[in-house]
Amino acid sequence: MLWHPIDRLEYMNHLTSFNITTTVKYTENEILKKTGLSQAAFHRKAIDAFLAGDQKIDRRLKIKEISNPEYVKRSFKELIYLDDERRKLLEPIMERENVGITVVLFQALYDYCFEMASVLDHDVVKNIIEGNYTL
Repeated sequence: MLWHPIDRLEYMNHLTSFNITTTVKYTENEILKKTGLSQAAFHRKAIDAFLAGDQKIDRRLKIKEISNPEYVKRSFKELIYLDDERRKLLEPIMERENVGITVVLFQALYDYCFEMASVLDHDVVKNIIEGNYTL
């Protein structure tokens, strides 16, 4: 069977969704504007940086009870194209940390946004800190 390039891309990259905080979404959008990166490239870089880093999941992201005051509300749906290779590399982390793929993806994106925040203008960072932004 011959693969059409688009079919191969769709086979190798699976569309996955996960929830993130509005603060992370706003930060991501501002970093994308500043750097000119595509969202797909940003997601790949976030996962690669996470895999190269400490691969730790914040304990608050493991909390499932919404009534817990430390629960992190993630109300914004993010879409990502996740290739099979990166998914396989994330699986041992999921097992070790006892979390699903959505938590790992959120942690990777959160960490990378924090790492890349240095490219943002002072006023944007101030708005993030003060929660003074809209999507």
